[in-house]
Amino acid sequence: MWVRISFWLLLFAGLLPAQPVAVYIPQHLFRDDELETVVRLMERAKIPVLIVATDTSAARGIDGLFVKPRCRLRDITPEEFSALVLIGGSGSAVSWQDTVLHNRCRQFISADRLVAAIELAPLTLAYAGLLAGKSATVFPDKYCIRILKEQGCRHRFDGVVRDGNIITAAKAEHAAAFARAIVKALKQRQERCGP
Repeated sequence: MWVRISFWLLLFAGLLPAQPVAVYIPQHLFRDDELETVVRLMERAKIPVLIVATDTSAARGIDGLFVKPRCRLRDITPEEFSALVLIGGSGSAVSWQDTVLHNRCRQFISADRLVAAIELAPLTLAYAGLLAGKSATVFPDKYCIRILKEQGCRHRFDGVVRDGNIITAAKAEHAAAFARAIVKALKQRQERCGP
């Protein structure tokens, strides 16, 4: 009984660690600034982050940042994480038709987890069928917007858009607001559902 009381006291005091967030990066040409901003703000909010990619070899960002992913995307499950965050960059175009990534995103949504994508990465969510009937944003060019609309999405020109368990952001300039929206959604979920 004391263990149960101690758990709840620690939870309400904010001393228990949050469930980690999986941050997916393209193997090549991800946006360094988006990744760094998201990871920094998650860590500031005391939310652990696990970098995942197609494989665990070194991934390279557009500006030359090298990151060694800790885990392969195919090896993670929604039960282990509170969210799946997709980082953008020109390398994310390879992921638009990636069925493993599509399936993982669908599994996170089915498990009532948060899925978030920034810049070009929302197109992966669109191709996975997750944005049909939803409001979302994407990098503001005609091609990207047309793809969202063709996939049944209600495109918005806002910097960050949340529709249920999906958060999207338009550009790297919105990375901080994007990360704050993710943190806020995770905190709201924790308050509502517990750990």
